[in-house]
Amino acid sequence: MPKLIDLTGQQFGHLTVLKRAPKHYTKGGQPRTYWHCHCDCGREVDLSSQELRSGNTRSCGHERMNGIKRYIKQHMEETPGTNLHQLNNKVPIHNKTGYRNISIVIRSGTKFYRVAIQFKGKQHSQNVRTLAEALKVREALREKYWPNYKK
Repeated sequence: MPKLIDLTGQQFGHLTVLKRAPKHYTKGGQPRTYWHCHCDCGREVDLSSQELRSGNTRSCGHERMNGIKRYIKQHMEETPGTNLHQLNNKVPIHNKTGYRNISIVIRSGTKFYRVAIQFKGKQHSQNVRTLAEALKVREALREKYWPNYKK
């Protein structure tokens, strides 16, 4: 078993290691040592040696959360009721069309493209025959329900 390196007092980004945490997890048969850390924002978290030393974890998560909260606050002021996860153009992993908000459905043996936008908890959708039509319908629905999405 490798020798334990004491990380107490070391700084990793916004995190300062206070002491070894009483947690010991096993992942893939390997014991993991956890450390109790204090973040610059005031929160305290327990993180593994691997998370700290790899450089992938540099804070308790406050930076990412603050960025998300700022984006949500700004966008919700501009377009209340918008389902925020649909605003970007990142295609979901199971999507076969290659476009966000557009999916393929088969009704009575006929292939359709379904365009769906959510606004204030209600889904607004339309089925069309071609992908080109679906893209036009998507833009029309986005402009109607998300007036500020292009900003």
